[in-house]
Amino acid sequence: ADSDSTRTTPNKASYLEEISVVGTTVQHIFSSTQSTEQLRKNMVSNERDLFRYEVGIGVPESGRSGSNGFAIRGVDKDRVAVIVDGIPQAESTMSTSARYSTERHNGNINNIEYENVSSLKVQKGATSVMYGSGALGGTVEFTTKDIEDFVEPGRHLGFLSKTGYTSKNREYRQVIGVGGKGEHFFGFVQLTKRWGHETINNGKGTDILGEHRGKPNPLNYYTTSWLTKVGYDINNTHRFTLFLEDRREKKLTEEKTLGLSDAERFANDQTPYLRYGIEYRYNGLSWLETVKLFLAKQKIEQRSALQEFDINNRNKLDSTMSFVYLQRQNIARGEFSTSPLYWGP
Repeated sequence: ADSDSTRTTPNKASYLEEISVVGTTVQHIFSSTQSTEQLRKNMVSNERDLFRYEVGIGVPESGRSGSNGFAIRGVDKDRVAVIVDGIPQAESTMSTSARYSTERHNGNINNIEYENVSSLKVQKGATSVMYGSGALGGTVEFTTKDIEDFVEPGRHLGFLSKTGYTSKNREYRQVIGVGGKGEHFFGFVQLTKRWGHETINNGKGTDILGEHRGKPNPLNYYTTSWLTKVGYDINNTHRFTLFLEDRREKKLTEEKTLGLSDAERFANDQTPYLRYGIEYRYNGLSWLETVKLFLAKQKIEQRSALQEFDINNRNKLDSTMSFVYLQRQNIARGEFSTSPLYWGP
């Protein structure tokens, strides 16, 4: 027999280098911010343009007057707070008349002028601790323009002009603003005007009177808005500002979908909006980083009227049905933030 046999040798032990794996949980984004530059690049002209790239935020359709606000993750109306420079806007309105509210005025809130906005912040989810009971679904917070949006650093005067046109509702928009800044005093004023019509319907609906009408009701609307601020810089950390915003919107609608009758119906909706006040702002370099105090008054009206004229004589007014909502607010508010504080060696 062959003495040489096949021998197997055991494999040598293998040693792997130590590998460290570090993992972190995915951070869910519950808030988002849009700066002045982002608003300019997105060519924002109305509330729908604000959130065309935002997930979970929508703009519900509304009736003739005002706006239905915003919907955040399916929660809308009075459960989503709308804040402008720290001041809450009007809650939704509803007529006590069921017929009037369902057909003509379905609980809207006031609009704002988006050309006056410098930046906005959206909080998704309940923020009632910070903004009150009206923020169950979230918050949409707007900050209006300041002198820095008109006058560049190192300069004393600035001028702004913007012209826009939207084809879907044939809206023209003109914005003109001018600002000046000295060693201590500063101020600016901006005027925005809009005029347009109903949204164009490209369908083949019939242009008739009554509930089977397939075309939108003819609409003409006009908006004029003023924003102005004047102030005094004591130094680089202390600033006092007087502010005023005035906006007036008027919509004229020919109601052709309410059925046949011997009268022509015209809806006249107006939304005057006025707020003014004084603000103190501190931007420090110590543990107390910012302080913001302001006193303000706000007046919001929503007027909705339906007028019926003799179909054979438009100068003869047969009847008028009107609804007026008025909200006045006196607001005093303070905010401050600090840097982290540490004790011990």
